[in-house]
Amino acid sequence: MSDEFVAFPKIARLARQVIVTEKIDGTNTCILINQQGEIRAGSRSRWITVDDDK
Repeated sequence: MSDEFVAFPKIARLARQVIVTEKIDGTNTCILINQQGEIRAGSRSRWITVDDDK
């Protein structure tokens, strides 16, 4: 076994639109992050607000 340091190779940056989905048991929720950095949370049929949440 060698004691010589081996550098980890560079990882390319993601440069395209991505949609990530994950099923969490017992929920039906979505999160939207738009190009302006605004974040919204929603249920299956509506957007969640501070005045009207789950």
